[in-house]
Amino acid sequence: MKARLAHAFAESIREAGYPAPTGEETDLVDLSRDPRFGDWSSAAAFSIGKSVKKNPRDVAQELSNRMKEKTGAETCEVAGGGFVNLRLPAKIWHEELWRAYQTGPALGRNSGLEGRKILLEFVSANPTGPLHVGHGRNAAIGDALGRLLGAAGATLRREYYVNDIGGQIETLCASVLLSMGIETPMSQEPGVELYRGDHIDGLGERLRESPEESATVESFKAGRLPWAVLVATLAPGLVQAMLENIRKDLAEFRVPFDAWLHESRLQSQGAVREALAKLQEANLAYPKDGAVWFRSTQFGDEKDRVLVRETGVPTYFASDIAYHLEKAGGDWTEWVNIWGADHHGYIKRVAGALNAMGKDPERLKVILVQMVSLIRGGQRVEMSKRKGTYVTLREVLDEVGADAARFFYLMREADSQLDFDMDLAKTQSDKNPVYYVQYAHARVASLFRHATDRGQGSEVRDQEPGTRNQEPNLASLTSPAELDLIKWSTYFPWIVLGAAKAKEPHRIVFYLIDLVRKFHSYYNEQRIVTEDKEGSFARLVLCRVFGTVVKNGLEWIGVSAPEKM
Repeated sequence: MKARLAHAFAESIREAGYPAPTGEETDLVDLSRDPRFGDWSSAAAFSIGKSVKKNPRDVAQELSNRMKEKTGAETCEVAGGGFVNLRLPAKIWHEELWRAYQTGPALGRNSGLEGRKILLEFVSANPTGPLHVGHGRNAAIGDALGRLLGAAGATLRREYYVNDIGGQIETLCASVLLSMGIETPMSQEPGVELYRGDHIDGLGERLRESPEESATVESFKAGRLPWAVLVATLAPGLVQAMLENIRKDLAEFRVPFDAWLHESRLQSQGAVREALAKLQEANLAYPKDGAVWFRSTQFGDEKDRVLVRETGVPTYFASDIAYHLEKAGGDWTEWVNIWGADHHGYIKRVAGALNAMGKDPERLKVILVQMVSLIRGGQRVEMSKRKGTYVTLREVLDEVGADAARFFYLMREADSQLDFDMDLAKTQSDKNPVYYVQYAHARVASLFRHATDRGQGSEVRDQEPGTRNQEPNLASLTSPAELDLIKWSTYFPWIVLGAAKAKEPHRIVFYLIDLVRKFHSYYNEQRIVTEDKEGSFARLVLCRVFGTVVKNGLEWIGVSAPEKM
C-alpha cells in the first residue's frame, strides 16, 4: 500500500506542476504514528514549498484535493504547517490484511535490496582472550543486520578477520609463559601489562600437556631458542586454541560466519607488500625516522600514520589496508565493517588508503558500536580486560540465555551506550521486553490451539498461502484497536526494508515492542474466539498475520519464537 500511495503522491505533485522532492518515491508517505492524524501522512509539501517559494500549506491543499480522488481516501486533510493526512476506508485495510495473510510465512521478506552484494565484517576480536560482553553486542548487531539484509533481498558474505600476528600475539605468548612461572623479555620490560585470567592459565596447562611444545619452552628457558623464534613457534597453537573457544561461543550465540580471514595469510601471500608498493607508487608512502609512513593527512586524517615500524615489521594498519584492498577486488556493492567506538579515528585513514589506491571509499560503510555496561543488583559491574576482571559472553549466555542477550543487545542504537540489566533479562514477566514479545507469539499459538479444539482454528492456521479463492468477510474488524493492529502488522515489510537500508537492526526491536503492546491490549479487551464463527475467523486471520510478523521479526534478530511459555 505504501508504494501505491507514494506513487499517487508523485503523480499529484507532477500534475500540480511542482518539482519532485529528492529521495526515493516511497519516502513521500509514511504510516501515521497517531491515529488521530489519519492512517498515512506526507510532509512533501514542506520541501516543495521551500523550493518554489510558496506557502507549504497552500501546496498541501492542492495535493490533498488530488490525493482524495486518486486513492479513494475517506478523508484527506491538511494539518499543521503543511502535512497531508489521509484516512482510508476500513475495507482497504481488510484487503491489505488479506494480502498479508496470503503471503504466509514469507511475510516481511522483500526485494528492496535485490542486486546488492554486501561484504559484512564484524566481531573480529583479537584471539588473545574469550569474547567479552562488548564483543557480544557487536556480534548481535552484525548477525541481526546480516539476517535483515538477506530478508530484504541482498546477497551477503559474513567475514571474521583474525589478527593472528603482531604485538598482541607476542603479549599473549608472554602472558601464558608468565602464568607458568617463566620470565620473558616482555614480562621483564617496565610498564608492560600482560593479560590475565583463567584462559591464560588454561593455555599454560595446554603447553605443559603438549610434549612438543613443552620441549620448545624448555629450549627457550635453557637459552637455546631466541624469544622471537619461540613466539613464532607457539603462537599458531595458542591462537587456534583461542579461536576454538570463540567459535563455540559464537555458535551458541547463533552467529555464523562464511569465512575466517587471517592477517598472517595476508602477510605470507604478499598482500601487505603489494598494498605498500601501490602506496609508494602513488607517492603516498614515505620514509621518516627509519619507518614508512602513509600521507593520511591528505585524506582528512589528523596526522600521518606509520605503515612499517623501524624494525621493518608492518603495522596493523598496513595489514588492514591490504585486507580492504582485497575486499575492493571483489564485485561487492559495499563493504560494511562493524567496529568498536574506539575505532572512530580509524575510518578516515582506511578510506583514505582506499582512495589512494583508486578504490571508491564511499563503498566502505562503518558502524561504530558503543560500550556495554553490565548492571547487577542495580550496580554497574567494573571490568578490565588486562586485569582479567571482564565478564565474558559465555557468562552472559549461561546466565540469561541467547534469546535475552541478543534482544537486550539490540535495545539501543549502536552508537549509544548500553546498560545491560542482567536481573531484568532473567525476569519472566511483562517487565522483561524479550519475554513480553515472545509471550505474544506463545499467546497466539495457544489461541489457535483453543480455536482448533472448538473446530474454528485449523482452517486459518493450516491454510497454505493463496489456496483460498475468495477473500473472507473481514468487515467485522472495525474497532480502532483492530484497524491499528492491521496497519502496523501489514507495514512490517517496510520496517524490515527500512532497518536493512539504514543498517539499524534495533528498529526491529522497537517495532516489535510497540506492535506487541497493541496486541496484548487488544487481546485483553476482545474475545477472539466466540460463537460467531465468521467474526472469529476474521479475528483469527488478524492474529495469524500478527503471529507471523512476530515470528519473523524475532527470527531476523536471531531470537526464538516459542509456542509455549
